[in-house]
Amino acid sequence: MSFTPTLSTLVALWGVLTICIVRSRRSRTRFPLPPGPKPLPLIGNLCDLPLKDETVTYDEWAKKYGDLVYANVMGHRLLFVNSTQVADDLFEKRAVNYSDRNELPMINDLMGWNWSSGHMSYGERWKKHRKMFERLFRPAVAPTYWSPQGKEAHALLRNLLDSPRENTEHLRHNAAAVIMKMIYGIEIAPKDDRYVEIAEQALDGVATAATPGAFFVDIFP
Repeated sequence: MSFTPTLSTLVALWGVLTICIVRSRRSRTRFPLPPGPKPLPLIGNLCDLPLKDETVTYDEWAKKYGDLVYANVMGHRLLFVNSTQVADDLFEKRAVNYSDRNELPMINDLMGWNWSSGHMSYGERWKKHRKMFERLFRPAVAPTYWSPQGKEAHALLRNLLDSPRENTEHLRHNAAAVIMKMIYGIEIAPKDDRYVEIAEQALDGVATAATPGAFFVDIFP
């Protein structure tokens, strides 16, 4: 018997359906969940997630549903935190319960960002990164960075006075200049710096990949 494309398609669809059913059952909980958009059978809120202008949609959800918004994408649970107070309660006061990171196959495995502390799962490696970060940026060390911060703050004020309509560009340059000087000891060019361009391209890619539902590799096992 030949394995036709039609049969291949049916097998693939059957596999997807099975995964959706299993994850849907696993994601059920007997505890009440925060409000959120009404999910569809099997795929959940997959069609509700925006692929662009995410902040507009999430802001609308915050106004409609409140400080905590729950969504489920094919068994993946998503919780949107829309309040600094709630964020502090969950991630600072209850950090033991919420310190871990979700699996990010697209960002970590395919794009190679698994070295970044912000994308690591909770564990010994993450603890070492956290310890090193705290040693370099603890309050006692902060005065070490005042000089580059002050220099770039003065440059930012001058730029804002000279061309106030380009305030967004000035703020981006200021942030990049401080980071590059503090971390790498590099002074960037006033405009079109190649290091800044590389960093922005990388961050744009991460931002796209971090959008829930943007890539199926983050949904399917």
